[in-house]
Amino acid sequence: MALTRPPRLHDGSRDLERAVAELRERLPEPLAALARLAFNYRWTWLPDGATVFSHVDPALWGRSGGNPRWLLEAAAPRRLRELAGDPGYVKRVAELVARFDEELARPPAALGPAETRQVRDLIKQLRAEGIGIFLISHDIHDVFDLADRISVMLQGKLVGTVNKDDVTVDQVLAMIIMGKKPGEVTQSDIAGLH
Repeated sequence: MALTRPPRLHDGSRDLERAVAELRERLPEPLAALARLAFNYRWTWLPDGATVFSHVDPALWGRSGGNPRWLLEAAAPRRLRELAGDPGYVKRVAELVARFDEELARPPAALGPAETRQVRDLIKQLRAEGIGIFLISHDIHDVFDLADRISVMLQGKLVGTVNKDDVTVDQVLAMIIMGKKPGEVTQSDIAGLH
């Protein structure tokens, strides 16, 4: 079966909310929360995140390039119903979603705009004073604005460390999503990110 690329999201959160809702409707209720995770790559930080998705259909997971949205859109409805009836799998999904929600609740995600600005200003001040900062962030814009070097971990393993000035945002996204170092990324890979 050939996988077609899901439509690109153009107008920000409104498109994203609609896409999540549409994918959620396709999934049986016990698996519906996977729709949220399919659009937010923070789940890759969790050790068993990929395992939960790959269990849907290992061959399809491989053909999708590890893209949970494609996987869930292409998965056979019968297989999704089978998994929804598997108490062990439903429990693993619930545990993954709970850990995902815990990650979202951690600072600075819980900071308001004023507090976030204060933290950014403090990091910049300390940096100007020559003090090293180890920043962990899911916000690619913060990373590029505040970091000199970027290290990417995927499923608990270091993909690599790069100098910010030597890479593009797309190359770092390929590290995050595909586990590929900048020299390994093709134009086709980058096109697949969009």
